[in-house]
Amino acid sequence: MYNIELGLYWTATALYALSFLLMLHFRRRGHVPMPGHALRMLQAAAAVHTATISVRALATGRLPFIDVYESISASCLIAVMLLMFLHQLDRIPSHHVSASALVFALLLLGAGAMMDAGNPLSANLYSTWLYIHATAATLSKSMFLVAAIGAASRLRPAHTGVAHTTAAVVRESDVWRLFLAGFLFHSIMLVSGALWADAAWGRYWGWDAVEVGCLGVWILVASVFHIRGLSIVSHRETAPLCIIGASVLAYFMLWVVGSIAPTIHIHG
Repeated sequence: MYNIELGLYWTATALYALSFLLMLHFRRRGHVPMPGHALRMLQAAAAVHTATISVRALATGRLPFIDVYESISASCLIAVMLLMFLHQLDRIPSHHVSASALVFALLLLGAGAMMDAGNPLSANLYSTWLYIHATAATLSKSMFLVAAIGAASRLRPAHTGVAHTTAAVVRESDVWRLFLAGFLFHSIMLVSGALWADAAWGRYWGWDAVEVGCLGVWILVASVFHIRGLSIVSHRETAPLCIIGASVLAYFMLWVVGSIAPTIHIHG
């Protein structure tokens, strides 16, 4: 099963990269809005990616987003599906959706270095709180990632050859809603993680590197909302930069800290 998963995983990564390259090709030829080729390639990548995660679930007999590699992979897929959904609602332009494929390809390329065959969880780790914790962690990264992509799209003016429509840029209100959703899921992750730790190890907090890092992210994101409430980031360019910075840090905290410091979050 691992070899099947491995093949599907790298196929999905390659398809994401091809979707981005198609977008570049058509943009260089002046096709705005984008033809459907790049989006169809992105949809194919998402389909193969879904198969990858499904194989992982069958092989391990558990939720396929427990450890860091699995959570990164699953959050990328959720982000892709959310972006395509927003595109269907005419909330994000097609070339921004296709351009984001490069982000997903790079994330999967990096996460692939952490990939292993996957193991079932030991009996003492099974808990309803674990499933809530892992689900919230994956959803929070998905929302932060899409918020960062949406905020980045607002930093560049709409193409001069395109009439101003709802999809010319992502609405600022949509970006803040996604950012807020990421913050709420991040909060649920912290609380449920503490309850799970108490059930598994008899303590709510262990000063694990990832625990401390995620608490720092929570404080940072809460500060961004507080600053926004004071109208300090009301400028149309400053607010997206704050969202991008906080979202990128939130997304990578579990990955980077978990890679350089001893933590249970690597293997679930």
